[in-house]
Amino acid sequence: MSCRVERRTAATTPLGAMAVFKFTPSGGAGYYILRAIIYTNNVGDKEHQSIGTSLVLCPGDTVAGLTTDLSTGGTCEELLTLKITEFDA
Repeated sequence: MSCRVERRTAATTPLGAMAVFKFTPSGGAGYYILRAIIYTNNVGDKEHQSIGTSLVLCPGDTVAGLTTDLSTGGTCEELLTLKITEFDA
């Protein structure tokens, strides 16, 4: 599982840009399990986070990849990767 965010062009008003994975257990509140955030405005600035661990999902659990860029103007590139293996009973 990994997430990355990179500033491609400068923003007129820089604010945070992020890529995150959010886990929500069935019937519970969601929380971020991995996130990459940048607040800078330099072209090429980037943040990358990754983990190589297992996560068992029970029926009703969800994992969502989310991105946002609150800056005005400019562009960011966000990349989220997740490998899933399903076991049938």
